[in-house]
Amino acid sequence: MIRKHASNGKKTVPKKAPEAATSDNDFRHPSYVVGIGASAGGIEAFSELIEALPGETGMTYIFILHLDPTHESMLSQIFQRKTAITVQEAQDGMRLEPDNLYVIPPNRYMTIIDGKLSLLSREQGSGKFMPIDLFFKTMSAWWKNRSIGVILSGTANDGTLGLKEVKGAGGLTFAQDPTNAHYPDMPESAIQSGVVDFVLTPARIAQELARVAKYPMLLPDEQDQELPSKPDADTAAIFRMLLAISGIDFSSYKPSTIHRRITRRMMVARIETLTAYINFLKKNTSEQEALANDLLINVTSFFRDPEIFETLKEKILPDLLRRKPAGSPIRVWVPGCSTGEEPYSLGICLLEVADELSLRNPIQIFATDVSDQTIERARTGIYPESITNEVSKERLNRFFIRCEGGYQISKNLRDLCIFARQDLTRDPPFSRMDLISCRNVLIYLMPALQKKILPTFHYALNHDGFLVLGSSESTGGFGNIFTLMDRRFKIYQKKAVDYRGKHEFQPPLYEERPGPGKKPAGTLTTEFDVQREADRIILGSYAPATVLINDQMDIIQFRGKTGSFIEPVSGAASLNLAKMLREGLLLAVHSLVARARKQNLPVHQRDVVMQMDGSERRVDLDVVPVRPPNVAKPRYFLVVFRESLSAVVAREEPKSDRKREQRQIEHLRHELQTTREYLQSALEEKESMNEEFRAAVEEIQSGNEELQSTNEELETAKEELQSTNEELITVNEELQTRNMELSQVNNDLLNVLNNVSLPVIMLSTDLRIRRFNPTAEKLLNLIPSDVGRPLSDLRLSTTFPDLEGQIGSVVETLEARELEVQGGGGRWFQLRLRPYLTVDRRLDGVVMSLVDISEMKQSMEHMQEQHLFMDAVFETLRESLLLLTPDLKVERANRAYYERFHTTPQETTGNYFYKLQQGQWYDPQLRRLLDEVLPEKSSFDNFIMQIGNRRVLINGRRIQGAEGAEKILIAIDEEQLS
Repeated sequence: MIRKHASNGKKTVPKKAPEAATSDNDFRHPSYVVGIGASAGGIEAFSELIEALPGETGMTYIFILHLDPTHESMLSQIFQRKTAITVQEAQDGMRLEPDNLYVIPPNRYMTIIDGKLSLLSREQGSGKFMPIDLFFKTMSAWWKNRSIGVILSGTANDGTLGLKEVKGAGGLTFAQDPTNAHYPDMPESAIQSGVVDFVLTPARIAQELARVAKYPMLLPDEQDQELPSKPDADTAAIFRMLLAISGIDFSSYKPSTIHRRITRRMMVARIETLTAYINFLKKNTSEQEALANDLLINVTSFFRDPEIFETLKEKILPDLLRRKPAGSPIRVWVPGCSTGEEPYSLGICLLEVADELSLRNPIQIFATDVSDQTIERARTGIYPESITNEVSKERLNRFFIRCEGGYQISKNLRDLCIFARQDLTRDPPFSRMDLISCRNVLIYLMPALQKKILPTFHYALNHDGFLVLGSSESTGGFGNIFTLMDRRFKIYQKKAVDYRGKHEFQPPLYEERPGPGKKPAGTLTTEFDVQREADRIILGSYAPATVLINDQMDIIQFRGKTGSFIEPVSGAASLNLAKMLREGLLLAVHSLVARARKQNLPVHQRDVVMQMDGSERRVDLDVVPVRPPNVAKPRYFLVVFRESLSAVVAREEPKSDRKREQRQIEHLRHELQTTREYLQSALEEKESMNEEFRAAVEEIQSGNEELQSTNEELETAKEELQSTNEELITVNEELQTRNMELSQVNNDLLNVLNNVSLPVIMLSTDLRIRRFNPTAEKLLNLIPSDVGRPLSDLRLSTTFPDLEGQIGSVVETLEARELEVQGGGGRWFQLRLRPYLTVDRRLDGVVMSLVDISEMKQSMEHMQEQHLFMDAVFETLRESLLLLTPDLKVERANRAYYERFHTTPQETTGNYFYKLQQGQWYDPQLRRLLDEVLPEKSSFDNFIMQIGNRRVLINGRRIQGAEGAEKILIAIDEEQLS
């Protein structure tokens, strides 16, 4: 029988993953989906991992981190600077693309539904916030053997149950080396659960992921039918090795399961061919055990598929309990129980239903599995803290006890469950069962083996018993012996038919292993001790009849021949001395034991009359306290029986009626006194015990209430503090990363300010100095202590007229201002005032900078002087001067021109030169010369032209204007014609 792989609990989780690539669709699916979970210390570990990842692996990476729900995350921007992989914050409905990294947003759960990311609010979850477990479960349900789970640094144990799901689905599992993790709790929890394939540093995990990405693609689910039904020679060789080491015949398991599990182990062992892997198996028994454990799929949880358990509670279990006669036990069998979560879940449901119906029928739950290791874990009933997401708080308080590392099933629930090793395919079944729960076991077996097991269940059930199968299982061709009661949850009832199937059971192929504390059967040989043997003979033959009892009068040891004084009574077997003493001895022995306990001294009583075979015998009794060292009160007592000496003498003396009467009277008086002492002792003891019990009960009740209240408060506080601590650690790491970046930016800004030759001062909105650079410090005589002081309190070496008003105007209008100011030594500066804006465009001060414009000022003054000089020359010359633009328009003419040609500025300025004075200045040759002056940088002299009765000489020159524009200067001189 294999161990179960429980079905998916949500209807939204599909059954099959898509192929790695599709030919009819442009969208490319990832080869593997890698879920990476972390908490405190996880940012640094994950940064180390992605820095070592190659840029193209074909994998998709999803990072699940415990984040502060109230803090905006910048992780996607931080991680993008560390890797060439595309990083983005996950959004609802995103499709997974290869070589992309998706980061969970704050205050969200994340799952995979229909191959897409689905985000849920934190309030939609139940129990403790365990986002890694939830994501790993949905990831493995969709991507199955192409899912990979990685656990990095963190506190608590989120991710452990999720890794079990990943491994159960055939995926690979990684955990960070705890010695390398800042917070090793999460990796250690996963490693201790036994589901981790690789324990490596983050950088080594990245290298291993890159290797896996190049490994031949695992077999998709839809190709299961292509595998042969019979094993080939290589697979048969593997089966023989597994049979020898585990006692389990895997040849009847489905080939698809076998193939995927062998391929998975080959990937873990870094072996690429089956022949090499078989050789590796032959040399490594540890690998044989690992492969056998992988084939025994171990995925289960409390109340997996809760709706099934609710249906059992509402429809099946009440009916079972009601029809049971009082005192008749309810018998349940759970084959393939794994680590015990399902049988304990059924036990909880049965107890709850029994309480609701006020029934007290005994409950017997038989849970079986082929693995000794899982059976031992199930017996101890210790589970991690993460079960709080599966078990309600009320059930935790009632059926669980808090222990180190998690929770333990309470003793009353553990006592209901009997765990045993059994191979369902070979060993005889249990019988007279009311309910059999065998979910998700048959799906891994070949049809022939299923046909063998289902009649076995029919045989094991009572005539109206129930059978529960997994969601993908059915009774197949055995509808004639089972009735389908619930189609959705696969609940069947045994039909009242006489089915005589063929049941073949074989002796177990495995040896029964001794339990903890037990030694294997064998023969012990010891050296013969003659003195000890002599003591034994003497004590056995000549010592008085003696019994060693404890404080409750239970017999610990017999010495000598005690049959004359004690005998077993009919009824339930008991070794209590009070129930075995012959008639007449009880009061005396009880009284002596009480005296010996009180006085802590040996006590005796003579001539106690005992009835034996219808006659009286006299017995002397001695009670000796046996007190261990360092113990105040005795805990053990030796009760010694001897035949009374007076009885021996009485038998030898002649009998007389008077003496007989006196003896009887004396005996009765003595017996009455003994009875009084016994009753008095019993009353005193009872009163003392009652007082002690009352005080103890009151103290216990009070203490229990206080402890329960305190425990609940501490549990709640611890969970809140732990969750808050994880979130704070994550926020702290993110802030540290930001601080490093801000420090780098600050260093860059400082270097920019320190290397800028312009004086720069940053002011707050209240005109206090926030920062200045060394150039400003030198120019304005500032000192470091001036930071934080109002600008108006400082005596600067440069005067700024109405500076506060100018700054106020910048603050109000958010517009930059520029003005010229004069400093000491006659130097001039351009003062620039600009608003200081934050990233979100919020005003947070003013930036003041100074540009030295002294040289520019001097140059401008010099140019102004030259300009005035040229203007004076232009107007003073006797020749007529015209200044033309490149398109030959008149820009300016001197006074000599206006006077000589009797025209005005209005008629001249802005007009084309060749149109002046009704076109008299037009000449084609002159026009050509003017057009060539600027392009060819030429000039001409003494061009003669006749204007009216004047003969004029024209000279043309190219000149550079003040703003760099090229212009043409024309000089006109004239002569009178003779």
